[in-house]
Amino acid sequence: TTAGDTIHIVAGTYTETAKCYLAKGVSVEGEGKANTIVKTTMTGTWSDYMSLESPDGTNGNQSISNFTLDGQANTSGNQSGTWYGIWVTARSNVSVHDMKLINFYMAGAIFVGNHLDGQTATTWTAGPYATGNSFYNNEGANCAAVDGIIGGGSGCLMIGWQDGMQVHHNTLITTARPVSHNGWPIKYFSNGFLKGVKIHDNTFIKSPFQGTSPWAPPDWDFAVEFFNVQGMEFNNNYIQGSVDINYVYKGTYPYGLWAHHNTLDHATPNYSHAESGFIFEFKAEDIIVENNNINNVGVGISYNTRYPANTGGYNYPCGTGGCSAILNNVIRNNVFKNIYLMGGASGGVVVQTENGTNNPYMNNFQIYNNTFIAYPNNPSPVGIDFTQQQNGGVATGVFIRNNIFQGFSQGSVTANTATTQSNILVTHNDSYNTAAPQWSGGG
Repeated sequence: TTAGDTIHIVAGTYTETAKCYLAKGVSVEGEGKANTIVKTTMTGTWSDYMSLESPDGTNGNQSISNFTLDGQANTSGNQSGTWYGIWVTARSNVSVHDMKLINFYMAGAIFVGNHLDGQTATTWTAGPYATGNSFYNNEGANCAAVDGIIGGGSGCLMIGWQDGMQVHHNTLITTARPVSHNGWPIKYFSNGFLKGVKIHDNTFIKSPFQGTSPWAPPDWDFAVEFFNVQGMEFNNNYIQGSVDINYVYKGTYPYGLWAHHNTLDHATPNYSHAESGFIFEFKAEDIIVENNNINNVGVGISYNTRYPANTGGYNYPCGTGGCSAILNNVIRNNVFKNIYLMGGASGGVVVQTENGTNNPYMNNFQIYNNTFIAYPNNPSPVGIDFTQQQNGGVATGVFIRNNIFQGFSQGSVTANTATTQSNILVTHNDSYNTAAPQWSGGG
């Protein structure tokens, strides 16, 4: 219990019957994931095995590494086993690495930077934030749920109120449970609020979307879901499933989100469901999406906007264009392959709406040097689709140039006549077996 101590677990298999409260400054290490195995027997709602909790602003200065932690939850999707493996609250400089986290009903690990109530802490300045935390070289499987008790679902790794956290070289897989019971490989916690977080060189695999409705819970195909992001770099990840990010703000960083050199894939086209690549909801400020490969999707990049004044319950100023503005976005040098027709909107890049609002605001939106290829057997009709702007939303400074389109029957680019538009440039695009652009409206 003294800061600076290390608890060393020799090789073997151990059964733990009580919760472990790990003191700050104390590290735990095993003799390798294959050699040191710890199984937990705690059960019941919110049960967790290893708790690292301190007052806000505590320097943990510790690590957990080199063993397997098994919560013994089954794969039925029903509540069983220990709910959470490692729960870090309000500590900075905590590292979880070279671990195997398996069979936890809700989450393998949670990092949350403070004790704020996730339902009421809705401003960027609420804080404080944890700093210097990391999660790397870990494996996770059967470690996330879709469950009504917590109002939706959980992630194998959940993070919230983190500044500069590093998440890299992990393999997190949530495919073992039945339809509509597999949670997210990685997900936000306590409304997110993630500043300068770097997520790179990971493998995130989510089970294919098999729910009964193409656009509704309880399933989704989200492999990654974050809320309230500033200055995030997301790169060199392999993902089966979609990446859903809500409320992206630039803040004091050079970008709100920089997503580059990722592969977003689905094993096979899933015509009846809404499987996507990147999904950006509400505010999308200073997002750069470049050098990604996106394959077997109904929508490559989807902007799911709402009414400009709809804050989604958050208490920060939304600025020009409201809380659903698309500002200073760049989509370049990506390959979108096998874009298929599904229920609802389909296309390489789609600006669509939710809750019947139909009036997004766009300013300085650049899409260039991309390749868009429709799926031959069931092609999406449109490469880039702005047709859902139906209620007089504003599009100012939209530049679509130097792209390749192949196999889109209704047009490489389509827009709606009701949208107020100015400074629209569609030029130097190469179209193969693709109808001409259709951009009309109140220019």
